[in-house]
Amino acid sequence: MPKTPPPVPTTEQLLIAGILNLPLAPAEVLGTFAGVVRQHAQVILTDWDGVGLVQALHPHCLGASRMQLYALTACGLRTLFPQLADQLTQATHWQLDPGGLVLSHVPALLRRQTAYRVAARIYAQAQADHPQARLRWRLFLDSHYHLTVDYDSPRRRGPTTRRITVPSDLALEVTVQDGEATTWEQAQVWLDDGLMALPRLQARLQVLVDASRHAPQTTPRTFVIVRDLARLGMWQLALDAVAEGGPLPPGALCLLPVPWPWPLSCGGQPAPARPWQEQWVPFGRARGLGSVRLPPLVPDRWRAQPVAQPFGAAAPATVPRRALPAWRRALLTDLTRTGTIAEARAVLAGRRTQQAKRATVVARACLEKDHSLALPLLAPIAATPLITRADLARLWGVTPRSLDLRLAPLQTAGLVEALTPRASPRLPLQGEGAALSGVRLTELGQRVLAALYPQPLAVYRRATREPRAHDSGVARFFT
Repeated sequence: MPKTPPPVPTTEQLLIAGILNLPLAPAEVLGTFAGVVRQHAQVILTDWDGVGLVQALHPHCLGASRMQLYALTACGLRTLFPQLADQLTQATHWQLDPGGLVLSHVPALLRRQTAYRVAARIYAQAQADHPQARLRWRLFLDSHYHLTVDYDSPRRRGPTTRRITVPSDLALEVTVQDGEATTWEQAQVWLDDGLMALPRLQARLQVLVDASRHAPQTTPRTFVIVRDLARLGMWQLALDAVAEGGPLPPGALCLLPVPWPWPLSCGGQPAPARPWQEQWVPFGRARGLGSVRLPPLVPDRWRAQPVAQPFGAAAPATVPRRALPAWRRALLTDLTRTGTIAEARAVLAGRRTQQAKRATVVARACLEKDHSLALPLLAPIAATPLITRADLARLWGVTPRSLDLRLAPLQTAGLVEALTPRASPRLPLQGEGAALSGVRLTELGQRVLAALYPQPLAVYRRATREPRAHDSGVARFFT
C-alpha cells in the first residue's frame, strides 16, 4: 500500500511557524519562510493583530524605517497551545511569553534583524535551487552545536575523538525532499559586533577551521556579516593568520559587508536610517583597500552548504530555564489580559528588582523615540571611562550643549554619572569657570550595555592586549 503524503501546510500555518521560531521579525522575513510575498503576509498579520493574536511593534532604534515587527501575544499562545503545560514550555524554553519577550528578545532586537534577513536570503536561494521539491526548515537562535570528530593525537600516539563546539548567532537547516530522496543544507550566521579584537577573532575562526577540516561533510557554511571595511579587514587578517596551517575548504566561509542596524558598533555611531540592503557596489569601488580581498560578486553567494546528515543529536540544545515567576505566569495564564509587550513593560515598571529595572531601561531605549538617540552613547563611555564631556562631544561630532541634552535621559535613568574632581595643578590647563567634568557608567549602565551585546563585556576586555580600559581612563583623567 503506497504511503499517503503528509498534507501541505497552509500559508497561515507557515506564518505561525515563522512567528514561533523568529520572534520580533518583519513581515518580509516571515513571508519568505511562508513562501508568499510581503504584501500577502502583511494582510494576514494585520488581521491577526486586529483580533489580538499577534502584536505589531515599530521600534525607534531601527531608525527612520517604517518596518514593523511581529510577535505572539499571550492570547495567541493560549489559542495555539490550549494545554497549560505546552504554554509553560513555550515560555520557559523559548521565552515567547510577554515577560520573556521583554527580558530576552527585545535586547537582541537590533542584531536579530540582520540575522533574520540573512536566513531569509539563504532560504530564498534554496527555494530557487529546488523549485519542484518540498522544503522544510529549522532555525536556532543564539546557540551552538557540537561535532565529534576523529583525529590522530600526537600525545596518545593513536587515533582518538575530539568534540568541537561551534557557536552561532543563527543556525538554519533546510530539508529538501525531492520524491523519495532527502537531502539537507545548513548554514550559520556570525554577526560582527565591532568590539572583538584580533586575537579573539582568530580564536573563533580556529574553531571553524578545525570543524571544517575534520568534518567537512557535516560543517555548515558560515556567513560572517560585517558592517564596514575596517572590520572586514580585521576578519581578513584573522583568517590569514588562522589559515597558515592550510586553507579552508571551498565555500566554508563567506565574509559579507552589509550595513546592518547595530548602533553600538563602529565607535558608537548610530545606524544609518535606510532600509537593510547589500552595498556591494560602494564597497567594491572603494579605494585604498590594501590587502583586503572582497568576496566575489556571484548571484549564489547566499547558498547553504549541502551536508551528509541533519543536525540530529548535534542540534543546538535549549538551555534549561527556571520556573516562571508569578508575574510572568499571571500575564500568560490570566484570561482577562491580552498579554502584550506593553502590559509586560507596565508590570516591570512597578517592580523594584534589579532585573526589572534593567529590562525597563533596555525596553525604553529600544522601543521609545526619546531614548533611542542616547543609547549609542553608552559604548564610547564604556570604552573610555571618565572621558571628559568636551572629548565626548568631539568624538560624537556634536556641540557640548547637544551632548548634555542626550546625556540627560541617561543620567536621569541612572545609567551614567558625571564626576568633577577638585582643582589640582596636575590637571590640564583650563579657562576660568570651565570645570573638567568626566562621565562614567554606573553599575546599572554596565548591566544594560552588557544586555545589548551577544558576549559579556569581560570577553571584549580580555580579548585585547592593551592595559585595562578603566586603568587607562583613570590615569588620563587624573594626570
